Amino acid sequence: MRFVKQLTRSQLVCTFFYFSIFLICYKLLIPYGDEPDFSERINRLGNTQFSKVLDLDNLPTKNLIEKIHYNCSINYSRTDLRIVFKPACIKENFANNFIKRIFFTIFNIIFLLGLLKFFFWFFKIKISEKQNETFYLTALFPFVIYVISFTSQEFYVHALSLCLFLNPFIVKLSILLLIYFLEYDGQFIVCLLYIIIFYLNNFLLRMIKLKPLQILLLNISTITILHMVNFEYFSRILQPSIFSSKIKAIIDSNFQDTKYNLLLRFIFTIFTLSFMTANGIKFLLTPLFLLWRFLKPKVTEIESFSLIHLISACSTIAIVLAILPQYTYGKYYLFLIPVVLEALISIYRFTYIKNVLIQCNFINILFLIFILYA
Repeated sequence: MRFVKQLTRSQLVCTFFYFSIFLICYKLLIPYGDEPDFSERINRLGNTQFSKVLDLDNLPTKNLIEKIHYNCSINYSRTDLRIVFKPACIKENFANNFIKRIFFTIFNIIFLLGLLKFFFWFFKIKISEKQNETFYLTALFPFVIYVISFTSQEFYVHALSLCLFLNPFIVKLSILLLIYFLEYDGQFIVCLLYIIIFYLNNFLLRMIKLKPLQILLLNISTITILHMVNFEYFSRILQPSIFSSKIKAIIDSNFQDTKYNLLLRFIFTIFTLSFMTANGIKFLLTPLFLLWRFLKPKVTEIESFSLIHLISACSTIAIVLAILPQYTYGKYYLFLIPVVLEALISIYRFTYIKNVLIQCNFINILFLIFILYA
């Protein structure tokens, strides 16, 4: 692979080593089944490759879930900072094909990298050095490691969406179509919105010659207007048959009031992107640590294009939350992590960001060990 060859051998070894270590630690310490809609997803796997490799065919979903809950008592929620679960959860992880799940995750990643190699070769796409470094850093981001190890077909959607930051439009379009045909319409909406916002902001920067601050104010104004518009207008927009009934159902299901305003939902979503499991394992120090480390160095100058990346990423989250108030969990915006990391590479040194992410993972692992035996 072009983008792999451009990385030094030591970087590749370091990436694979840290990724494997952190993957094993998270899969071991996070209770088995702590994934979005775990019982439904296991049931939907049926006779797919997942069920055959992970020996799920002979174990009914109901019995599996009851067994997990009986052996691994869990007491936490997304809104609760207090987290309690027993050390027996580690035994439950080992009892449910722990080694197979680890190797299966790594196999899927290698398989997708092979598809990317063919795709880049076929369309003669060259990857820049900055994008190479972004791939490396993305593999070390705590929430990315957690999400791409899901025991479900959703793995492929999130892994593919992580490549949306690549510049050629053909890459973005191909990934977007794959996500749509994999029938993950909720993720499709968010990814499509980001691509539209990014190219609009880029057009304003390069063609209209607006400054990043002016583009930011324009984005904020748009978000404010969308937040004030009644949700029923979006339902009318989706009447044409070009939109699937599933997409309209997603919009309709979010036509409800929420007790949190848009700003609080935005902050909470950013918080979950740093690290939070589906059932609510979170560590307040993780986002604070990342914020402190990235605000600590003095930044003298930021490229306009990097600012457009950051503005587009934040605007995407805010607009989705304005239209779909329930989309507050970070997994919907996982593909924005490499977008932000690529922008940060232009601001900070690559080695500095790498060390921050490694430290962040170790902090999370120590926290999980602490709450297990506290």
